[in-house]
Amino acid sequence: MLSLRDSLILVWGVLSCFTAFGLSSALAEDLVIIAVSGPTSNFERGQILDEQSRLDLQEGTGLSLMTQAGEVIELKGPFLGQIPTENKPSSEENESFLSTVSNLILGVKKQSTVIGAARRTLPIELADKNHLLINVDSSGNRCIPNDGAHFWRKNNSQMIDVSLRSDSARLTGIKWPENSNLLALPKAFHVDGDLLVVRLGKEPRRLILHVQPQDLDGEQIGHVLKWMLSMGCERQAVTLLNGLSETQQ
Repeated sequence: MLSLRDSLILVWGVLSCFTAFGLSSALAEDLVIIAVSGPTSNFERGQILDEQSRLDLQEGTGLSLMTQAGEVIELKGPFLGQIPTENKPSSEENESFLSTVSNLILGVKKQSTVIGAARRTLPIELADKNHLLINVDSSGNRCIPNDGAHFWRKNNSQMIDVSLRSDSARLTGIKWPENSNLLALPKAFHVDGDLLVVRLGKEPRRLILHVQPQDLDGEQIGHVLKWMLSMGCERQAVTLLNGLSETQQ
């Protein structure tokens, strides 16, 4: 029969194990798969994984995972083990971001986006920035680069007259050439937060422009995604995510 002292030691040890397990679970972070390549029968884009999940990747399988902080982790098979991450405290904001990214990939709120399909037809200097093109098929929020922005249209069969008006500038007499999908936005209109009224022939578009901050590194995909979603540029975020998947094929 255990003495009182031994019993207390046993109870303390059991409680310590549960406490350690609880802390480990509380600190666990979710990640979302944003791109896959190779033999991927067990994985799909948009799938959410716990960082404590044990992965078994075959030779040739590749996964791109995004953390709640927006960092991207690349894994290449063969790989067996837990996902290597920096264990950072979670937050409701970060969890919401990851859930939004997953939903966009899975198409829960996905709208039709056609810019991605034209990726291979863009000039080489714009191919990696197609998610920042200004689609003129509708009104709404548009996120644009800080080093030169372009309008984009799907139907380029006709030349159309274009006029631009914002709080910062006005311009008329612009010709959008036939057989051209792209039209440069004059630098005078690169003003963050401006409402830009674009008239395409007789059709008006009301676009709210959001200029990429100078200190936002375009190579930090997760941070770019967070910025775009916070500005309401959801369709462009979908284009960016689809582009990441294409590069893995």
